[in-house]
Amino acid sequence: MQNVEQKKRQLEDNYDALSEELYMLQNSESHVAELDGGEKADREADGKKTAGRPALHAESRQTQLSHLRDEINEKQRHIDDLTDKNQALELELAHVRSSLSNLKLQDDTKSACLEQLSFQQERNEQSKQDLKRLEETVARELQTLHNLRKLFVQDLTTRVKKSTEIGPDDSGGSNTQKQKISFLENNLDQLTKVHKQLVRDNADLRCELPKLEKRLRSTAERVRALEAALKDAKQGAMNDRRRYQQEVERIRDAMRLRYPMRRSNAAQIAKPVRPGHHVAATSPTSLSSTRASKPATSYSNALFLQEEKAALQKTNTVGYSTVRSIDILSSCPLDVENGNSTDINDNRSDVHCGSMVDDASRIYIMQQETAAS
Repeated sequence: MQNVEQKKRQLEDNYDALSEELYMLQNSESHVAELDGGEKADREADGKKTAGRPALHAESRQTQLSHLRDEINEKQRHIDDLTDKNQALELELAHVRSSLSNLKLQDDTKSACLEQLSFQQERNEQSKQDLKRLEETVARELQTLHNLRKLFVQDLTTRVKKSTEIGPDDSGGSNTQKQKISFLENNLDQLTKVHKQLVRDNADLRCELPKLEKRLRSTAERVRALEAALKDAKQGAMNDRRRYQQEVERIRDAMRLRYPMRRSNAAQIAKPVRPGHHVAATSPTSLSSTRASKPATSYSNALFLQEEKAALQKTNTVGYSTVRSIDILSSCPLDVENGNSTDINDNRSDVHCGSMVDDASRIYIMQQETAAS
């Protein structure tokens, strides 16, 4: 950078010198033709003065340029110093940030270790307390066993003394007493062993008690969750059933509103069902409405059909005959597009025009009226 500045300064100096020489040459050439005699000297003096003026201007300009260059160089050095300091501060800041992140990481690890140690300390304290209680229990049990053993030995010695004083002096009696004593001692040893084993088993069971309690709590939570799920399922089933009943009622109301004239006071006579014959129902209103109106629309709502089948499966008794709704439905086959069978909603029939049931809604209305009668 400094070399470039020096070269630039040298080029500027050369440019100034060349510009001064050019100016002087131009002035000298312009005044050569006019100079003669005494005027030549005056004009030479004027030329010198005019030549001296650019020199003075050039010197002043040169000094100003030198001052400005010095100031620029000084400011450039100051800027370089500031940039160096800024880079040093940035490096120091990066180092401080890295050290801060390391310290935070160390703090987190130490806090985790501290929590683990505190948890382990609590577990150790709990185990110490449990062990202390267990030792106290074992000590009490052993003391009780020792007292019982003392009482048993004292009782045994008193009985032996009494038996020796009262009993016969022969060797047979003493042998039996010795056998009894040895038997009782063996029983006592076995009882002590069994008692110690029971104490150990009790300690093991107490150690396993927290695990079993935890398992019991988890089982209870699962039972509560299953009860809640069962309750939700029952509620959902009740809601579905209610919606289903509302839909069925809505469809029934729509059917009643759609066919208000078919529910007349005319008698609906159900004939006895014979094998191989279709059940027919005649009424004046149905006949006139069938001839005058268009073919009824077949309803294929799944909910309505399910409810209708469930309702029509009940038997209805009219007079001396019993008519099943399934037989009525089976006697009116559906219309298939290939022309093999007829639709229950179609008014056209091979039999008499008033002998076929118009549609499923009329069957349903007829069954309601017969049941009411």
